[in-house]
Amino acid sequence: METNWAKLQPRTTLRRLYLPFATLAKFSEAMAQIAGKAVRVEVLDCPHATADVCAPAVWSAPHELAPGLGHVLQHLTALRLTFVLLSDAQVAALAAALAQQAGALRQLNLESTGMGDAGLQSLVQHLRGSRVRHLNCSSNGFRPRGVAALTAALVAQPPWPLQVLELDFCHLNTECFELLARVLACPTHEAAASSSPAAGAAAGAAAAAADAAAADVAAVV
Repeated sequence: METNWAKLQPRTTLRRLYLPFATLAKFSEAMAQIAGKAVRVEVLDCPHATADVCAPAVWSAPHELAPGLGHVLQHLTALRLTFVLLSDAQVAALAAALAQQAGALRQLNLESTGMGDAGLQSLVQHLRGSRVRHLNCSSNGFRPRGVAALTAALVAQPPWPLQVLELDFCHLNTECFELLARVLACPTHEAAASSSPAAGAAAGAAAAAADAAAADVAAVV
């Protein structure tokens, strides 16, 4: 179904922009319309977007393939790119863009993106200086190398204010669990981690609370 952009009022705030199965053309048009009308978007939700939506040239400034994306990133509080197949280069470009331009971002969902260790390393390298508080990397495949980079970012200074970390169905081995356990056992760290369906009631409660808090951003264009 096509979006009727004529109904979009200038200088308003969209609590959620929902673009399922977006192609690059559809994504680019949406960004241009949003920026052209100086609309603020709080949550950008693009499940099952085509791979070219996350091409490095799209997210890297000056966003020649998606004019207006820079404007959207300035005000974004949550980004959901679930079920989008991402290469390591795409994850790196996305993470760099978010770190440089999305200062208001608090929630990032990259569930089921095919991300591996190299992608996770790039992601946490850029995000550890951000204000992201809820990171969902569930249903991806990580090994100790990637998890080690994640745990190093969690204890780096200045501290990363991450509160909820979701790693469900990531097929973590014993070494990965040991790395995570050492960090989460630290009393100075506030992150709640979920690494399996039975990872613990506290982690589940934290994730549920975060989902509940985000439930009010369900207005769809």
